[in-house]
Amino acid sequence: GFPASWAEPQLKFLFVAFGGTASIAFVHDAQLGGRSARVQLKDDSALPRAVDQLDDTQVGDGEMIEECLIRCRHVMGRVERRRQEEESAKRRQAEQEAEHERKRKAEAKAAVSAAIAEKKRKAREDAAAAVAAAAAAEEEELRREEFEL
Repeated sequence: GFPASWAEPQLKFLFVAFGGTASIAFVHDAQLGGRSARVQLKDDSALPRAVDQLDDTQVGDGEMIEECLIRCRHVMGRVERRRQEEESAKRRQAEQEAEHERKRKAEAKAAVSAAIAEKKRKAREDAAAAVAAAAAAEEEELRREEFEL
């Protein structure tokens, strides 16, 4: 945890490279057995970079600012959690709508293919019927010619 000599100014200085702090609250952390701070940055998008660069880092110069080892982790607040849940719900909704649209298009394509196949089948039947009718007509003509002879 942070030594008693650390206050808001030291923490503000520490996080200035990440866009500055929106709020700072010192709390007792039973897990760490000391003083911890909850820091909210002005720029939430800088959180991953701040955690990555500051976690397990020795800070302070030992003269003006007492040295200490800091551990950083991102603890999601209610507002951020709610925002992520809403974004997740929107993504799921968009994915469901896209899947529904893919199915609709596939069904429409299948219906068009079935209609084309039916037209081809009907055309083959009609052609076969026409050939049969022509053959029957020719046979009838040949019988008439034989009869007339």
